[in-house]
Amino acid sequence: MGQSCKFCQHQDRAVLEERLASNTLSQHACAEIIGCDRASVSRHMVNHAAAKVAQIKGDIAQIEGTNVINALTNSHQRTLDIIEDSLLDHDRRTALLAIQAETRQLELMAKLTGVIGTAPQFNFLLDARYMKVKNVMMKVLDPYPDLKEQMADALLDVDTDGESDAQY
Repeated sequence: MGQSCKFCQHQDRAVLEERLASNTLSQHACAEIIGCDRASVSRHMVNHAAAKVAQIKGDIAQIEGTNVINALTNSHQRTLDIIEDSLLDHDRRTALLAIQAETRQLELMAKLTGVIGTAPQFNFLLDARYMKVKNVMMKVLDPYPDLKEQMADALLDVDTDGESDAQY
């Protein structure tokens, strides 16, 4: 008759399985808590908790996608704490390294929140095609001076990013 699973009988089984599945507890540490060897923990996770692990990992993946900014905010706070502690200890090297990390974190946070755009920039007003269309429109309107003046005002409004008070 085979031995019963010591992990299955442990009072904190559900919590330990969840911590193992979310990688917040190692199999070695779990084995110490339960009082068995690491191989027993591994066998338990494969034979008795596979479905639960798959569900937890799926839930974690979904949560992690939505919690990237929260994790970055926590990391940001830890970095600020490191900067503060290292400055108090007069450890300028560590402070500078933490400041470099902080700079990268701020840039990433700005990109994630849309403060910094990552798309390439395009200046329509400097594009040769816009300049050509503008010149063609003005040439076509040569016989109509009033319309040409209105068109010039409208194009000036586009060129100055809508700063004129022209009404069309």
